[in-house]
Amino acid sequence: MYLRTPKTLGILSLIAGTLFLLNVFTSITGFVIADNIEGAVSILGMAFIALGIVLISYSESEAYHQRESVLRKMIGEEKYEELPERDKYVVNRSHRRHIKAEERREYNRQRELARKEKEELHIIRTENFERAIQGHNHSEIERAINKISKGLGKQERLKHLPGLSIRVSRRGRILYEVEGKEVKLTDYLPDHKYWKGD
Repeated sequence: MYLRTPKTLGILSLIAGTLFLLNVFTSITGFVIADNIEGAVSILGMAFIALGIVLISYSESEAYHQRESVLRKMIGEEKYEELPERDKYVVNRSHRRHIKAEERREYNRQRELARKEKEELHIIRTENFERAIQGHNHSEIERAINKISKGLGKQERLKHLPGLSIRVSRRGRILYEVEGKEVKLTDYLPDHKYWKGD
């Protein structure tokens, strides 16, 4: 992550300078500026624009040098120095695109994780369920619970039992009830005889 603060300040300065030059700032606040102050406002606007350009240039220059430092380590100092200036520039730009793509991927991954966390159901494991699963294949049971929390897997209503169920193995089933975003795991049947439709 490269120097973002100077770039952000530079962009804000450019916007503020433009607003001053266009006298938008005065109309937004409702003040009427006298003719003798308009010149000072214009100078202030130009100063903000100049400051914005300097900050953005500084930010880009620092980011370029940081990328160059990384490339020198990756390629090797001697090999990097042997490259023509044009190639150095091209390699630096490629590295910049790679960094931005990585940042976008990471941002999207974090967003997707946050979205999944919001969508996932909250699992409540009752004492009866915990007792029922003792001595059985925990990895299969956890996989089934994971499916329930994500709304996956085939939910079935059983003829002789209340609530919903999901298969864990050929005959094993987890029984559960859903209330809003909460899933209460009520029981585990390792050898269920009442198949759906029986």
